[in-house]
Amino acid sequence: MARVKQAMLDLSLIKKPVVAKGVRFACVGVGATLIHFGVAICLVSLIEVPPVIANAAAVLVATVFSYLVNTLWSFSAPVGRQTLSRFAVVSTLIACIAAAMSALFEHFGLDYRLGVLATVVCIPPVTFWLHHTWTYRVS
Repeated sequence: MARVKQAMLDLSLIKKPVVAKGVRFACVGVGATLIHFGVAICLVSLIEVPPVIANAAAVLVATVFSYLVNTLWSFSAPVGRQTLSRFAVVSTLIACIAAAMSALFEHFGLDYRLGVLATVVCIPPVTFWLHHTWTYRVS
C-alpha cells in the first residue's frame, strides 16, 4: 500500500510521454485562450472592429497558434498536410460537440453557465485524446 501511495505522489510520472504531452497540450490551450482573448479585445478596442469579426479573427489566430505549437512542441511532429488536415477535422468536430452540448443545456432549460462549465471540463480531454490517437498518430 505504501508503494502505491508513493507512486501516486511521485512527480516522475510527468516524465511519462502521454502525461508530458498532456501537460504541454494544456499549456498550449491556456496560451491559445489568452491569445484569442488578447486579439479580440485589441481588435475591438484599438481599431474598432465589430466584435463578431474580431472574435472570428481571434479564433483563427488562436487556432493557427494551437496547431503550430501543439504540432512542434506538444506532440513533436512535423508540420504538414496530414497533421494540418486532421487538426482541422478535430477542431471542427470539437466545435460541433461544444455547440451541441450548449444546445442540450439550453433545451433542458439549464443555466448556460453549466453548459460552459461542462464544455470547459469535457472538451479538452476529448480533444487531447483525438489528437493523441489520430491527428499525430505515427503511420
